[in-house]
Amino acid sequence: GVQKDAIAQIDRVTNFCMEHEDDKVFGGWGRDIIRLLVAYHWAKGTLLVHEKDGEVDGLFMWYRCNESDDWSFIHEWMPDRPDGDSIFMAFLHATSPRSFKELVLNFIQSEPAIFTHKLFGSRVRNGKSTRIAYTPRLFQKLLTIKDNNG
Repeated sequence: GVQKDAIAQIDRVTNFCMEHEDDKVFGGWGRDIIRLLVAYHWAKGTLLVHEKDGEVDGLFMWYRCNESDDWSFIHEWMPDRPDGDSIFMAFLHATSPRSFKELVLNFIQSEPAIFTHKLFGSRVRNGKSTRIAYTPRLFQKLLTIKDNNG
């Protein structure tokens, strides 16, 4: 049934997250929390999954929020802000340049507000999460990545 298929897909995406976890993305979170995070993003429409040959090979999760929101927005499972001024591009990973580009294209289609809202992400530097501000030019740059038939 539909529920079994949904749970199987959530598990496939969770497996992908666990296989590619390096403590910089999910901060050492356990499988159950990552599984809940995947289901949460799927339910709120902020999850894109890319597949190649029936296998997950990329994903993108994001939040609609305000620039002033901090990590408590995520840690406290706060709902997205439909009228927020920003998009936090939280979890993006792909195993090939082609998958990465297709996720970016799908993100642009799913979230056209990227051209009018503030954009930010997070990087781990020197063991600390650091907020990084982006502009829509980031997407132009990402779309020029050579895909090497990946």
